[in-house]
Amino acid sequence: TMYCKHCRQVMDGNFCPDCRKTTREPEADDICFLAEREHPWSDILCDVLKQEGIPFLRQSNLGHGLITLIGQGLELESIYVNWKDWEKALDVAEGLFSDDVEILWDEEEETQE
Repeated sequence: TMYCKHCRQVMDGNFCPDCRKTTREPEADDICFLAEREHPWSDILCDVLKQEGIPFLRQSNLGHGLITLIGQGLELESIYVNWKDWEKALDVAEGLFSDDVEILWDEEEETQE
């Protein structure tokens, strides 16, 4: 398992498929992409991560002004966890979204299909 510090993604291979930069082995405190979910699913995932004691970071893909204008329902949030918690968080996310497991690895590819 390798880590792209630029994209904050966990992957296999020595080069990131998204940015083509060299990857490295992850370190305990590296912030790793876990999933991208829309509301209310991002809220549910974050609630379960909190219940499991897994610290996380939520990042909105839209600005607050745009969310106010179009509504929260169209917003996607990216969820990140530290590498040391990534496997446990991945198990949580897979349990919640078992039909969407591939979304945890390559959300961009799924949205392009």
